[in-house]
Amino acid sequence: MTHPENQPPAQPNQYWPPQHQPAQPYTPPVAYPPAGPPAKPPNSKLVFWTSGTGVVLMLLIAFIGVLILVGIINRIEGPASASFDTTVTSCEATGTSSLATATVGLSVKNVSKSTKSATVKIEYRDGSGSRLDTDTAYVRNIAPGDTARTEESTILDAAPAGSIECAVIGVS
Repeated sequence: MTHPENQPPAQPNQYWPPQHQPAQPYTPPVAYPPAGPPAKPPNSKLVFWTSGTGVVLMLLIAFIGVLILVGIINRIEGPASASFDTTVTSCEATGTSSLATATVGLSVKNVSKSTKSATVKIEYRDGSGSRLDTDTAYVRNIAPGDTARTEESTILDAAPAGSIECAVIGVS
C-alpha cells in the first residue's frame, strides 16, 4: 500500500520528505468596542457657543449691538431734549402754608420731523432759592412744528417764602 505522503514530490522544487512548518508567533485576538453608542473621546470639548464663556460672549455682543443701535437712532433723531423747545409761560403759588399749591404754564414746541410726546420735569423754588418741590408734566402727540400749551398744578411739599419760581429741569 502506498501512502501519498511517502511518495516523492511531483514538482522538482519541493522538499522530500515534507518539512514541518515553523510555529507562527502568537497574535492576541482583536478587541472590538462594546456595543452601544460611541463614547466621547476623553479630550472632547463642548461646542463654544453653548459653554458658559460662549453664552457670556453672546450677551456681550447683543448688549454692544443695542448700544450701537441706540447711538445710531440718537444720531439720526438727536436726543429727546433737542426735539423740543420748552418755555415756562406762567408760574404762581396759591393757598395757605399748610396747603400751598403751585401752577405752571408750559409751551412745548416739537422741532423734530416726527410726532412725539414730551415728558417735562419742573422744579419749584421760593424767592430765596430753596427748592420747594418737583413735578412732571406729560404732553402727548405733538405734531412736527406744532406747539402744545399745558398747565400743571401740584401741592407743594413746603409753603413758599414770598414769591415762587418755576423752571424746566429736563425734557425727554
